[in-house]
Amino acid sequence: MRLLYLHHNEIDSGFANALQVLHMCSAFARMGVDVTLALPGSDVDMVYRNITAQLGETPSFKVETFRRVTVLGKLRIVGGYLGVRKLLESAKVDCCFVRAAAFLNAPLKRNIPTVFEAHNSFMHKNLVSNAFWKRNLIRNSKHPKLIRFIGISSALMDFWIKAGVPEEKGLVLHDAVDARQYSVVEERAAMRKTLGFPANKKIVAYAGSLYKNRGIENIPELAKRFREVLFVVVGGPEESKRLYEEMCKGRGISNIVFTGRVSHQEVKQYLFAADVLLMIWSRRVPTINYCSPLKMFEYMAAERVIVGHAFPTILEVLKDGEHAHLANPDSFDDLCEKMASALNEEYPNEMAKRAREMALSRYTWEARVKAILTYLAN
Repeated sequence: MRLLYLHHNEIDSGFANALQVLHMCSAFARMGVDVTLALPGSDVDMVYRNITAQLGETPSFKVETFRRVTVLGKLRIVGGYLGVRKLLESAKVDCCFVRAAAFLNAPLKRNIPTVFEAHNSFMHKNLVSNAFWKRNLIRNSKHPKLIRFIGISSALMDFWIKAGVPEEKGLVLHDAVDARQYSVVEERAAMRKTLGFPANKKIVAYAGSLYKNRGIENIPELAKRFREVLFVVVGGPEESKRLYEEMCKGRGISNIVFTGRVSHQEVKQYLFAADVLLMIWSRRVPTINYCSPLKMFEYMAAERVIVGHAFPTILEVLKDGEHAHLANPDSFDDLCEKMASALNEEYPNEMAKRAREMALSRYTWEARVKAILTYLAN
C-alpha cells in the first residue's frame, strides 16, 4: 500500500504534534506500508536532518515537500492547500492520511481513499473561521472516499459524531508510545549517576511544556510542601524556564531544578531517574477535555509511579488507584495527598508495572497503525 501522509506544519518544533506525526509514519513503515510524509518546505535534506534528530534514527519513510504561500505570515494551512493539490496531481498513492481539515478537499476531489484524524474540537481560534471549517469537515466526513474519521479520545469522537460526522466512520485511537525506546526499564541509580542527581533523595519529574495554561505554578507549590524531595522540571520554552526559576528564587524554593528543553531521546533518562512522574494541566488548556497526551503513555512505559490530574480523557486510559494516583483537577490539596501517597510507594511498584504492561500491550504506535490498516484492508 502506498500511503501519503499530508501534514500542515514543518517538522522542526520538537512539540508533541510533530512527534506524533513522525511516530505514525515510522510505525506505518514498520508495518510494511510504503509511506511518504508530505509537508511544507523546500529543503528536503534539512527536513531529513530534523526528523533524524527528533526520532533518534534515520527515517524509514520517504519525505516530499510542497509549496506554501502565506499572507503576512498568516493563512499558513490554507496557504498550503494549493501546494497539496499540485502534489496530488502527480502522486501515485492508494490512500491519504490527513490531520488538517483544510487539506481534506484535495484528496477527496481526486477520489483518493482518505483517513482523517481529529485532535481538536475546534478548527480555528476565530469563531467565524471555526464555524466555516467545522461545516467543511462535517460535509467532507460524509464523502464516500472519507473512509475513517479518527478521534484521539472517546470524548472527542463523541463531540464530532454529535456534530454530524457519521457514527459508522468513527474510530477512537488514543496516542501511543514507541515500545522500542522503552523495551528496557533502566535502573534509577544508573540514570541518576548519568544525570548527576543525588542517589538518596526522592525525585519527582515533570516532562512537558512550561506554558502558562499548563498549571506549572503547581510544581513550585508542591516543592514548598515537600521540601525533602527534589523536583526536576524538563521542558521549555527558555523564556518560561527563566520565569519560573526567578519565581522559585524569590520564594526561597531551592529543591527544584529546571533543565530547559532537551531532545526527545533524552527525556526518558529523566523519567527513569525519578521515583514519581508528575502529569498536570489546568482547565485553561483549550483541548483538555478531548486530548490524549503523549507524555501519559511514555510515563506509563517508564514504569514509575504517576501522579496526575483526573481529567476526562486521562480517565479513559488510567484508573485511579490501579494505574496511577489521580487528583481532582480543581483541588491542590488533593494533588498534595496523591503526591504523599505516591512518595510512600515502594520501588519497584506493582501499580507502575500495571501501567507499563497496559502501555506496551495496548498503546503502542504499531498497535495503533494495525487498527487503522485493518479498516483500510476492509
